[in-house]
Amino acid sequence: MSVSDNKKPTPSDLFYAGSYREALDAIAAAKRSSTDARYPVEEIGARVFAGELKEAESLFARIQKSLSREEQVACRFFLGIGQTRVSEYG
Repeated sequence: MSVSDNKKPTPSDLFYAGSYREALDAIAAAKRSSTDARYPVEEIGARVFAGELKEAESLFARIQKSLSREEQVACRFFLGIGQTRVSEYG
């Protein structure tokens, strides 16, 4: 994302730029404006990196069955990072 871009960054743009709180805000706004808004990987990853591991785990438990295999793998990757960060290996 360059400074000269005039388009509004997507939740994905914000997440992958490391702006986790902003990504969560953008995801919440997208959910309010559209029932089709889906950013499960970004939301779980952002919650993990924002220190909200329990919320991320709870969200994953609720939506896991509706995710594609690729989304499940990515979510589990971020949850694993979160568990490592708080030294929860079991």
